Amino acid sequence: MLEVQEKRCDNVSSISDALQFVKKASQMRGLVFGNKIDALLSGGLAPNTLTFLYGKNADLLMNILCGNSIRIFGGRAVFIDAANSFDPYLIVERCVPIKSEASARKFCERITVFRAFTCYQLRKLVADKLAKEISKSGEHVRSVFVTGIDSVFSEDDNTKEETEVIQLLMAQDLARIASSRQNGVFFVVASSKARSEHFVSKCDTAIKLYSAPGLKAMLAKHYSRQFAATDI
Repeated sequence: MLEVQEKRCDNVSSISDALQFVKKASQMRGLVFGNKIDALLSGGLAPNTLTFLYGKNADLLMNILCGNSIRIFGGRAVFIDAANSFDPYLIVERCVPIKSEASARKFCERITVFRAFTCYQLRKLVADKLAKEISKSGEHVRSVFVTGIDSVFSEDDNTKEETEVIQLLMAQDLARIASSRQNGVFFVVASSKARSEHFVSKCDTAIKLYSAPGLKAMLAKHYSRQFAATDI
């Protein structure tokens, strides 16, 4: 779907001239992946929603979403990394429009990265630090990314009940941030290698990535209640 930008084009003399006033609707309303997942979503991720991405390469794909958020919507991004997956080189390669050291540095400076090495650190970052970062004065945080939802838990250190409680609390916090229309945040996305039932139940959109044998994506949950799968 295409939408026409609100610009006067009285002097347009040809179709090719008119195209300069046309922009993909997904780039005006939704956060895009830049692959066939966008078609599954009928454009992109909807604003003020929580998305849960899980499966093969889910944590890595968050870098592309983070870069695209800044490129398309401006503002800042917060990247809470519990999977050691934050990759500024990938973001620069795929998302920075002008390939220069200065532009790459300026672009990446708009991303605030927090690292978590335990489930308790991750919980504290989501529950406390994130809200303080969003409320800072200056350029608004437009998107939040949390990777490695399952990476900091283990059967040796955490009981099943403790894991479920912490994941549920984080899912509730992130859903609350995503649905707020006063905090300036447009998109909240969380990812993990394994499915988390609490994140699936609390999110607006859940996307499963899997290999069979090529990399595929499937809408596991979507507010449209229309589900499908595609190659990426």
